[in-house]
Amino acid sequence: MKFVIDKARFLAIISAGMFLIGVISANTASPPHRALQDSAPCLKCHKKTSKETTLKYQHKPFAKGNCSYCHNPHTSSYKWLLKEDTNNLCLSCHNSLRESIKKGIVHGAIGKETCIECHEPHASQLPNLMKEKETNLCIKCHKEVIEKDLKLNVLHEPFKTNKCSSCHVIHASSYKNLLKNKPNQMCKSCHEPRCKLNTLNISQITKGMDCTLCHASHSSNYKGLLGPYGHSDFLNKKCDSCHGPISQVDSFKAEIKTEKCLKCHSNTTINKNDTHYGLSENACSLCHYSHGSNNKQLVKKDSTQCLSCHKETVRKIKIMEKKLKGLKKSVLRNSECLECHTPVHSSGKYLLRGNDELGIKTCARCHPREHENTHPIGKNLKDPRTGGPLTCSSCHSMHEARYKYLLYYHPDRELCIQCHKLY
Repeated sequence: MKFVIDKARFLAIISAGMFLIGVISANTASPPHRALQDSAPCLKCHKKTSKETTLKYQHKPFAKGNCSYCHNPHTSSYKWLLKEDTNNLCLSCHNSLRESIKKGIVHGAIGKETCIECHEPHASQLPNLMKEKETNLCIKCHKEVIEKDLKLNVLHEPFKTNKCSSCHVIHASSYKNLLKNKPNQMCKSCHEPRCKLNTLNISQITKGMDCTLCHASHSSNYKGLLGPYGHSDFLNKKCDSCHGPISQVDSFKAEIKTEKCLKCHSNTTINKNDTHYGLSENACSLCHYSHGSNNKQLVKKDSTQCLSCHKETVRKIKIMEKKLKGLKKSVLRNSECLECHTPVHSSGKYLLRGNDELGIKTCARCHPREHENTHPIGKNLKDPRTGGPLTCSSCHSMHEARYKYLLYYHPDRELCIQCHKLY
């Protein structure tokens, strides 16, 4: 007798069997880790965390009892059993923040610290899960600047009332100093320009200008927040000293040339052979503000102009910063080129301060202790590799360092054998 298999019926029986096995397995398997469902098991041990459930503002995963959204219940390579390092973990959900920090200027705290330096991870009594009121948080890092500005007589109202976020964004901005908008747009959002020259209203001229060219952002000793440091004629309202006689708005002359500055600053050393001298009819304006500034000698701290041309230097510094993650020198982090270089005024190599041909004095300004205890350097000592003088920059680089102490080569052996050859 020939045995015949009904294929369709056979497949139906097999499918039904597999389904039953799946149902039985699902009902008899061990239940999933309860931490994946609710926070009850976690809070039995984490008593301090359980108290945070009563706070007003709560992180959404925490409010839902979903601890495993951020934590691994068993093991982790990160502190507090986090699934990732803190910043990456936060940014995995906060998409708008991740996009905003792609903008040109990012708050230094994001690079140096973690999100939980300012925010509570679970819950807080303050909006946005802030650890403290915004001013208290700001002053922790900006204490020196804030305390100095508070000592002046005239205070900007938002600064006086501790409302930093009235003008600044917390994480990232397209504008310098993390401003919410361009300075003139920011200021006009609260008050229209009311600039006067004695009795003459010159608001028509100044309305498109950067208000911070004349006015301080936080405080000043001068009415109208002029300064706090300012050109003496500007502070004394002697505008015609530079701009010529002004009887009406259309007689106002805004263009000031270098020769005009040198009539008063006749003792200033000018290197007319410097390339920078020919970049503008007023070479002084490359590094100095004309009216007011937060810095003595009206020196600009913003090095945007330098970096817009010296793109190769920018590239080198970015590579260096990646290599030296612990780089803390503010001069480098803030690209304060003018701390070392003085374009137009210097005739020395690399336009270093005080015509410092070797660069040793420039380094010693900030590193006096290292200067006293150093490998022999100076114009009488020759670098065997180049035949030139042995200086700080023979071993160190402000732009291209690869190792700690801003060294070109590893300090244990590689650096030394550049000159001290082993035969």
